[in-house]
Amino acid sequence: MAPPPLLHSSPARRRKLRRARLWIGLFMAGLVLSGLTAFPLESELEFMMRLSNHFDIVPDTVSTWIQTVWEGVSDTNTRYPFMAYGTDWLGFGHLMFAVAFIGAYIDPIRNRWILQFGFIACACVIPFALLAGQVREIPIYWRLVDCSFGVVGALVLRPAWKIVLDSSGQRGKSYSTWKPPTAPSARSNPHPPSATAAPRRPSTAQKARPACHPKRTAARAHPDRSPASPATPTENS
Repeated sequence: MAPPPLLHSSPARRRKLRRARLWIGLFMAGLVLSGLTAFPLESELEFMMRLSNHFDIVPDTVSTWIQTVWEGVSDTNTRYPFMAYGTDWLGFGHLMFAVAFIGAYIDPIRNRWILQFGFIACACVIPFALLAGQVREIPIYWRLVDCSFGVVGALVLRPAWKIVLDSSGQRGKSYSTWKPPTAPSARSNPHPPSATAAPRRPSTAQKARPACHPKRTAARAHPDRSPASPATPTENS
């Protein structure tokens, strides 16, 4: 089901948000793929080992390492099958992360904090892979391969993040000052009067009506009262 478009957005803005959803969907597909491939580890390692031995497409050190890992996983699954339960939870975690990004896919602007969470997770991949790989005696080249997942994930989210900032008009502003766009009220006038509108001209009837004299107006209001005649001066005898 296609996500509903944001209300009161221009066609150009909707096109940008569709591109953001495209990048977010690509990131979600990577999480789903990583989660699903965490379940059949033994079969995948066996396929990679046979592929590298047959076509000779990887260096010998990498081919030897893949074979060593396959032997360890195969022996563990044979003798201690319950140990694979840990990698099952690893795949489940990736799938749940993909589910968390559904909110960002539906409304990237309102739920852009999910994109920030994705950047933080991608940044934490690098130190975790280097430190934990050193403790578990993982070769340095394989640790760099693990670090590349965080780099690629951040590069996929970066275009979506830029589009979200441009669409919300918050490029260069802090997150605390951002407010989601709100729909205008139904009671508000969709066509407000302009402040520079020309004054209304009087109608023809108003032009033809003569102006009333103030004394005539007073006489009409009080017909029993007539205006007093001016007094004539009298000569003193």
